[in-house]
Amino acid sequence: MIIDDFMLFSIWIIKQAAYILTC
Repeated sequence: MIIDDFMLFSIWIIKQAAYILTC
């Protein structure tokens, strides 16, 4: 469960970073 939460958190950060870099 902890790994899943970490993966979701990492994916969220990557998505946010990609969104900022794209803009």
